[in-house]
Amino acid sequence: MSEWISVNDKLPDKQTPVLVYVPPYSDENEEYTGYVGVSYYTYSARGGYWAGTDGNVYGAIGIIHEPTHWMPLPEKPEET
Repeated sequence: MSEWISVNDKLPDKQTPVLVYVPPYSDENEEYTGYVGVSYYTYSARGGYWAGTDGNVYGAIGIIHEPTHWMPLPEKPEET
């Protein structure tokens, strides 16, 4: 099993889907329990950003905070 990698230590290869962890946080309206999901890191003219496979842009106003850790996706199951 892979270990979580801090985004401060290393980022995944561009546009490679990975498992991400966003820790719990709160804003003026709600408390969020955190998030584990699939995302990828990509770049634009403004710099790098995380984009979710669900269409969310992490760190965007009103969406979800930036992931702090990531790990490679597990291997797909073997077909029987």
